[in-house]
This record gives sequence, structure tokens and C-alpha cells, in this order.
Amino acid sequence: SRELATHVHDEFYCHLTPSEVRPGDLVFVNTFLLCPFLHAIHPRIRHPYYLLTHNSDFSAPNIGPGHDYSAYLSDPRIIGWLTQNPTSTHPRLHPLPQGFPVDPKTWASDWSAAKVFQGAKREYSQPDLS
Repeated sequence: SRELATHVHDEFYCHLTPSEVRPGDLVFVNTFLLCPFLHAIHPRIRHPYYLLTHNSDFSAPNIGPGHDYSAYLSDPRIIGWLTQNPTSTHPRLHPLPQGFPVDPKTWASDWSAAKVFQGAKREYSQPDLS
């Protein structure tokens, strides 16, 4: 999943520059680092982007008591949120299975983060008829 992202914020790459995030970019965040990302980096990102949280045992957007980030699903800067084991349902929340391989060479052909991301992009690009 990390390989698919335009920007990465995890235990190996903690140098995401908010001003470099462009409209529609995919930002990968290790779910262990979701709290500091949403409090310190997300507010400085000016353009709408897709958020992908993965590579931890935490679910999202509620990662534990006192750490429910569901309100961010209504933030206009988060176009869609791809995550493992989602703790709620929302039109912008797209589930990924836990244990999903990080190495894109080992992705199964019938289930990949790339396919989920493409599906999320198609949903966002359709007009809202409500």
C-alpha cells in the first residue's frame, strides 16, 4: 500500500511535507501514527487528498478509547479514506483487509490496494445526486 502512495508518513518515512500534497494525491499513514498526523500535518495540507491508513493492528477511524477520528470523514480535504478493519461506515470510508502485503509484487491479482483506490476515485468523481 505504501508503494501506491504519493506521500508516506510511517515509521520509515516521517518527512511528509504538507505543501507538496496536490489535489487527489494518495497519502499513506501508518495507523500507529494517525493521531500525530491528523493533529500536526493534516491541518497544514491545503488540497483535498486520499488518506490510506494501514500496516498496524489498529482499526480506523476509531483506533481506541479517546481516539475516534470519524469526524475527519466530513473534512473536505479528505476525499476518501482507505483503511483496514474500518470501525464505521461512511461513503468516504473504503475497507482494506488486514494482513494486506506491503510489497506490490506480492499483491493478489483479484484484490489490491490499487483496485480499492481506483474504486474510491470513481465514486468521488461521480456527481452527488442526493
